[in-house]
Amino acid sequence: MTGLVTNDVGVLVPGQGCYAAALTAKGKIVADLRVLAEEGSLLIDAPTRACAGWTEMLRKFVNPRLAPWRDESLELSTVGVYGAQARRIASAVSGIAPAALAALAPYGHIGAEIEGARALVVRSPDLGLEGYRLFLPAAEGEQEDERSDRGEAGREQPEAPPVGLGDLHRVGEVASDQIADAPRHQR
Repeated sequence: MTGLVTNDVGVLVPGQGCYAAALTAKGKIVADLRVLAEEGSLLIDAPTRACAGWTEMLRKFVNPRLAPWRDESLELSTVGVYGAQARRIASAVSGIAPAALAALAPYGHIGAEIEGARALVVRSPDLGLEGYRLFLPAAEGEQEDERSDRGEAGREQPEAPPVGLGDLHRVGEVASDQIADAPRHQR
């Protein structure tokens, strides 16, 4: 991913994350991204409104044979918790100790199990106050609703995308020497 976004994501280790922007060769913003390093992969959270541009950029510049990636927006949902009680609420929902959540760096994250499903709790400084984003498996009904909204169930796509949920992409582990030859505008 280094070379496609504004921050050096190659230095991230599992549990770390960062904000990055995906830009065109002329510097136009394609997408605001949150990049989260996990063991063997990166989870990239992009706003719904930027999903098409970000996906197009991945298709254009990332060789799927060298760095396989997949869209997980139908499998994952995000919930944001912000404000004075955010840490207490995130702790109660995830079972992660408040002290562990407080120790997270911005965009740092911890895996958790919520109601038997794997979840990811991310410290999110996006609103300028204490906050956490929880990445959870989408419920079966949510997946069907999302497919319907995207026109994948035989219905027309809505004029405006839903607000609030990001589209998620998982990028496979990449050999850094093979990506080094990619355009180096950002990251």
